[in-house]
Amino acid sequence: MSLPTDSAARKNIPVYRGFVKCFPDAIAAVAQLTGVATKQHHPDGGVYWDKTKSVDELDALLRHMLDDAMEPLSRDAEGVLHAVKIAWRGMANLQRLADSGVDIFALLDEYAGYDGRIVTVDESWCPPVPMETLVKT
Repeated sequence: MSLPTDSAARKNIPVYRGFVKCFPDAIAAVAQLTGVATKQHHPDGGVYWDKTKSVDELDALLRHMLDDAMEPLSRDAEGVLHAVKIAWRGMANLQRLADSGVDIFALLDEYAGYDGRIVTVDESWCPPVPMETLVKT
């Protein structure tokens, strides 16, 4: 699956405003995790996702969720926050669905009742929330 080539359809996918602008730190952390995985699985190669190394995205995602639920802000053996691995595994699962031919855009359109309007994202849509408000002490 790739982005549509039709100009109007492409404008309905606000990758920068709807993803990068809302989650810049999270995206950077997930990208950093890919570098950690590169060193672990193929230290002599470049940074890429070796899809043959692990195919249990949902099991791994839930194991990391359990670790994080039992001890918020905990890290795994490599020192990576379980929360980062949760995000990575969620993205990996979604990409595997797309790779297998599932039209993930059509499913989203159907579920959300998407009407084809171009969404405008402003800063108030995804304001930063201090971490201390998210973590119980």
